[in-house]
Amino acid sequence: MDPPFLSRMNKNRTAKVAIANCIADLIDDGSSLAIDTGSTSGFVAQALRRKKNLTIVTNSAFTASTLSMVEGNRVFMAGTQLRTHDGAAFDRAAFDVIARSSVDYAILSASQVHPTLGFLAYDQCEVDITQAMIDIAARTIIAVDRTKFVSDGVKPSLRLPRLQAEDLIVCDQQPDHQFSDLLNGSRLVIAKAV
Repeated sequence: MDPPFLSRMNKNRTAKVAIANCIADLIDDGSSLAIDTGSTSGFVAQALRRKKNLTIVTNSAFTASTLSMVEGNRVFMAGTQLRTHDGAAFDRAAFDVIARSSVDYAILSASQVHPTLGFLAYDQCEVDITQAMIDIAARTIIAVDRTKFVSDGVKPSLRLPRLQAEDLIVCDQQPDHQFSDLLNGSRLVIAKAV
């Protein structure tokens, strides 16, 4: 299981802010987005406060509260029961709200990235919500900081869906060469810290 959300918000903060600002720069006013519950996605939500007239569907209470009070935004909270460690919903209602939506972008995160297994998560519900968000999005953006790229040691056992050629990976630094095959075919954007 991932550590609690608030502790992850304090880990690699500079990298996550750079990634978030980079993603916000890619999003036009008036865009529609599905945003997951990762800590980097929480930073993306904060960076998106400078955008106007966004439509957001999210299973994250943090993202919903961050973006719902911005004038002109429409925010759809997916789900009714929130987990205690991250304030995220994964109940049937969450999947129903997501399935009824259609968005320009899915903004997603991963617990870890492995050179041959790809993007990984700890819980099946996270894999399922990722797939649900990808299914309703024209394009996917995955936000991962350099510390998520790990080739050995303990790793999450569940694979997230594979990215398509038009999808983006936004990271704060070029991953090691051992991740080249995994990243081949996807567009990698390196976020620069300010």
